[in-house]
Amino acid sequence: MDRVRRRLRNEMPEMTTYFQSGGFVDAVLNFGMPAPVNVQVSGPDLKSIHKVASDIALKVRQLPGVSDIFIPQDLDTPALYVDIDRRRAALLGLSQREIVSNLITSVASNQMIAPTFWTDPKSSNDYFLTVQYPEKMLRSFTELNELPLRNGKVVTSLDVVGNIRRIEAPNEVAHYGLRKVVDLFVNLSTEDLDRVARGVERVLAGTELPKGVRVDLRGSVEGMRSSLRSFAFGLV
Repeated sequence: MDRVRRRLRNEMPEMTTYFQSGGFVDAVLNFGMPAPVNVQVSGPDLKSIHKVASDIALKVRQLPGVSDIFIPQDLDTPALYVDIDRRRAALLGLSQREIVSNLITSVASNQMIAPTFWTDPKSSNDYFLTVQYPEKMLRSFTELNELPLRNGKVVTSLDVVGNIRRIEAPNEVAHYGLRKVVDLFVNLSTEDLDRVARGVERVLAGTELPKGVRVDLRGSVEGMRSSLRSFAFGLV
């Protein structure tokens, strides 16, 4: 990983990279998180918690023992917003759910909304059967607007019941409990987890948080400290 890091830094300095070592043991120790130290910034507003996570990342990156920093959530991913006129759709016998199902099936397949399985009688392996438009069929706004929508005998197109516009949107919206979360993954260059965790805690202690924003440390550090507390209690 160190060799790949150095080469990427030299050949592609504009690219952000994050290295995650695979393995069952790491996954268990990290409680399913992709990093041994996961700083979770939670709150009611994505913009404010993303700014807090970005500010923390700049400070944590300077700590000794830290190799990679990564925030998986972006707020400015190019996206298309489909505004459906529910009254017009209802007059044509279409519901908002049916329109969205048609749209998702055409651009991404129906695997997530109507999964179908086929079991191979010879190997007993299960396979997804999905429906999707040909890959090069929808390449422009015009072609997307002409997407046919069906409900029984009614056939219409997307532009009759909705408008499409370009927006910037989050690439993913993560939650912990009911609160929106922005993750900061911190990878280590050594095995000294506690040293890095103490450094991160010093950074968090010196960071002024907006009202309603909360920061938690999760991952291996959470399990390590829980185990040490239990060990100390058992020793006593």
